[in-house]
Amino acid sequence: MKNAIELAKKITYIIDEDCSELLKEYNFHKIFEPITELLKPNKIKNTLIAAIIYGYDNDSKWIDTRVDGITNNKNIIKGLDADLKNDVLTEFVNLRHEPSLECIGNFLDKLPDWRYRHSLLLRNQYTKTMNQQEPDLQILDTDKVATYFVNWGKAMESAKKQMYDSQEMLKDIERDFLSTNHKTESDFGVSFTQKSLEMFEQENLKIDILSWNHFVKYDYLPSLNKKV
Repeated sequence: MKNAIELAKKITYIIDEDCSELLKEYNFHKIFEPITELLKPNKIKNTLIAAIIYGYDNDSKWIDTRVDGITNNKNIIKGLDADLKNDVLTEFVNLRHEPSLECIGNFLDKLPDWRYRHSLLLRNQYTKTMNQQEPDLQILDTDKVATYFVNWGKAMESAKKQMYDSQEMLKDIERDFLSTNHKTESDFGVSFTQKSLEMFEQENLKIDILSWNHFVKYDYLPSLNKKV
């Protein structure tokens, strides 16, 4: 999201100021609410927000796919000219700062675009077509049998095109979110693309049940606390 990168740049220019209104202007105030509600200096809160955007947005030039996620976090904090000795920033770097982790989940939930749902709709339509039960041709008139096979052939060609379009769209998604995929895989052991696509596969569930926010809160953090 280029508007997120633009926001991060503006925040870094006024790193010591209250950025609440700026976050509202870009409609990111709810996403970063767990951080903005912290009783910490503006510089610390703004550093965390900028670091999350630079660390997970696929348009970011700060994601270094040559290093692991924690090293990347450390480099981003250094790049923002922040004090790595600060306890909150140290926890953030090591993926142990719960408010920041919640914001990371919120931010990742905002990244999937229309292609995620559309590609799965195409795939589901293909599956539905291929799983259609064939009628009993013996009870059909000869002319109806011919019509059926014509329509069946058209349906099969349409379904094949839908699957092809879906696969091509998925390739585009994988390519377009390459950097974010690397970061989430390194940090959480889960590909951003795959995790986000899973949200849209669960038609009988609310999307937020499988969201990144819930993954962080109900999967990653409990496993982290067990290690302590």
